Amino acid sequence: LLPASQPLGRHFAAGSGAGLADYSVALAERDRFISALECFLEEYDVLICPTAACTAYPAFRPHPIRPPPKISIDGQAHPWIESAVGMTAPFSLTGNPVVSLPAGVFDGRPVGLQIVGKRWQDERLLAIAEHLESGLASMPLPPPLREGATPQP
Repeated sequence: LLPASQPLGRHFAAGSGAGLADYSVALAERDRFISALECFLEEYDVLICPTAACTAYPAFRPHPIRPPPKISIDGQAHPWIESAVGMTAPFSLTGNPVVSLPAGVFDGRPVGLQIVGKRWQDERLLAIAEHLESGLASMPLPPPLREGATPQP
């Protein structure tokens, strides 16, 4: 899933050879990200942003050797794994709690919103997400896949 020819794969490969000094620098950078997001969240209750950079992906059967198909975002092809984690990874890095909610349909495919809360305030985030979910409940969702139908890539 992470070929070295792709940026995410290269970063994972480079990180596997990091030493203690590199790790210390990375932790300091992570602390800067945490601080910046926490400062932002001092002014706002939550941060609302897309869950992914595109609509839900077409369903596909994984191939045992070939990588998953690329995803088109603004007309440019991107590796599936990078498209899947690009909008969520920053909050995994900072340790902020996140809730993802369905937020309607675009071009026949579902889209989602992620609601990011302050660190260590999971219960507060869940209460805000519950309130937002009630407002999103009126958004249309795509019809379910018919039983026995084969998803198309």
